[in-house]
Amino acid sequence: MGETSDQPIEAGQSYREKRTVPRYSFIAHVEVIEPASDTHIAGRVSEISRKGCYIDVMITLPPGTLIDVRYEDLVDNLEGVSREALRHCGLDWEDACLNFHDTERTVRTASLMQVRKPLYRSAMGGWRRYARHLTPLADALGGDIPAMVASAAAG
Repeated sequence: MGETSDQPIEAGQSYREKRTVPRYSFIAHVEVIEPASDTHIAGRVSEISRKGCYIDVMITLPPGTLIDVRYEDLVDNLEGVSREALRHCGLDWEDACLNFHDTERTVRTASLMQVRKPLYRSAMGGWRRYARHLTPLADALGGDIPAMVASAAAG
């Protein structure tokens, strides 16, 4: 396949028709930071290719809005991580946060059964089963990710 042109899309030509590099479905949440203005843009990666990621559902958020929470940290220290997240949002602590799974509220998502369970360790590290398949993506993303995936694929 040929390379994607940097020329604007012609009238009547859809963006999809202009694509010349295969894209693959890939879902991930991202935060793009433009350093000069410290503009933070949150979005969702919906496709990935050797030419890059394609981000949609973009929302501009003020700096400091997002907080990273690792599932492993939450499982190991539910109260501490929950308190930190609530403090970040300017909300008060409630003991009910520790028993989120005991709620009787209506849940209208496919995760209904998970919402009704306490946190569980069996979900941790599940991605490791797919590490050998993730290696090309990890290499493309760079940073610490390739070493982490390579370690998981070897072990």
